[in-house]
Order: sequence, then C-alpha cells, then structure tokens
Amino acid sequence: MTLERRTERLESLTLDAQSPAVMRVVISACGRPLNLAGSTCDRTLGSDGSIIEIVHLDGRRDAISNVELDQFVSRFPLKGSPVCGHQIMAGNSRW
Repeated sequence: MTLERRTERLESLTLDAQSPAVMRVVISACGRPLNLAGSTCDRTLGSDGSIIEIVHLDGRRDAISNVELDQFVSRFPLKGSPVCGHQIMAGNSRW
C-alpha cells in the first residue's frame, strides 16, 4: 500500500464523538509462528479518556487479522493513569 493510499484511508476515517482516542503499538517476533498463549497486552486508560495499548505478539503479526487482534486485545483489562509511567506536566507534554 502506498503512502498516498494510506493517507487517504486515514483521512477518510471518522471518529465518533463518544469514542476515546486509541493508540496501539504492536511489537512482534518476526520469523516465528504466532503463539497467542505467549503474547501479552498492556492497556492504559489516560486521565483524558484516551487508551494506549502495547501489544507484545509472540510471533508474526501477519498471522492474525485485525479483527482477531482486536478480540485478543479486548481480553485484557484497562489500567488507570499515569500513562506508561510518564507524568504529563502542564505545558511540558512531549510524546
């Protein structure tokens, strides 16, 4: 998929006003078959309602569909703030 097509797809997405912002980072082990039993996910709920998900897949990312990944991630509970152990100071929030 070209950068132009990816940009078009992102621009065409609309967020429901009631939906929280979600940032998902997926880390996978290339070259190995996917093992969901050895995979984990940390989900953190920010004070602003945003959700950060760090997914550690034991195996290849292309072995699981987006729908299956969403189902896998939804099994893990949300933890409260602070996000990823970082304190966000007013006027000094860098990501």
